[in-house]
Amino acid sequence: MIQRYFSIANILLITAGVYLCVNIMYTIVTAGLDYGTSFLAAPSQDLTTDVEIPAPALASYTAITKRNIFNSSIEEIAPVVEKIDIEKLKETELKLKLWGTVTGRNERAYAVIEDTKAREQNLYRAGDTIQNAVVKLILREKVVLRVDERDEILAMEEIRGRRGSPRGRKRIGSTGSPAKKLPVSSYPRKIRLKTDQIEKAMGNLGQLMEQATLRPYIEDGQPTGISITGIKPNAIFRKMRLRNGDVITGVNGDSIGSVEDAIKFVEQLSSGSNIQLQIKRRGREQTLDYSIE
Repeated sequence: MIQRYFSIANILLITAGVYLCVNIMYTIVTAGLDYGTSFLAAPSQDLTTDVEIPAPALASYTAITKRNIFNSSIEEIAPVVEKIDIEKLKETELKLKLWGTVTGRNERAYAVIEDTKAREQNLYRAGDTIQNAVVKLILREKVVLRVDERDEILAMEEIRGRRGSPRGRKRIGSTGSPAKKLPVSSYPRKIRLKTDQIEKAMGNLGQLMEQATLRPYIEDGQPTGISITGIKPNAIFRKMRLRNGDVITGVNGDSIGSVEDAIKFVEQLSSGSNIQLQIKRRGREQTLDYSIE
């Protein structure tokens, strides 16, 4: 009887042991499967995805080129200068009249041209357009125009009939015989001008030429001064106490006879120098003494 109980107990123990072993194995296997599933189910990252990065603009490298950290040589490209045979150019047939030119550096050269069709006088620099022409080159008393893919010449009327001959008229500062001296009044009218007024006027020469009409004054077939008419209310010429109909005959006692000379006079004012202007007003000679503050 007792042996029978021992047999039953052994069977129960063996069954419990097998159950425990199976349970342990199942737990281990299940844990392994969960781990693997968790690992496989993890979201994958596409490491090969292309990302577009915008290239920096060329302006971003300006600081580098300015600093020249590698001390590389920087060579400036010389501008191509076209040779023009002035004597072979045809005179333009455009309705234009050249009153004067101021030559010098390219950015300072300009010409006073009148559009006789529109009856407008203005100041032009190289590259400006008038009618269907482009101002190509400004020379002394001449302007080269680009008209319909060809070059043409616009010259002052007084030299059209003597192209290539020596000029007979002398200007302020020109070489050769000195300009004609004019009598200077012992009691000039003193006028004070502010520097900012002159600088503002010289800052826009095109607008300056729109403030009044300047033309050579002719006596006995010869230019003896510059007449000024059509002065606008707020023009610098009014601040200079000039009136419509005045004839500017000289600067500091030297006679003038071209629009170019008149413009150079305004430029001299911008330098801050005291200048005397000789004028003829209603037939009477007067002197205006300008001081710059």
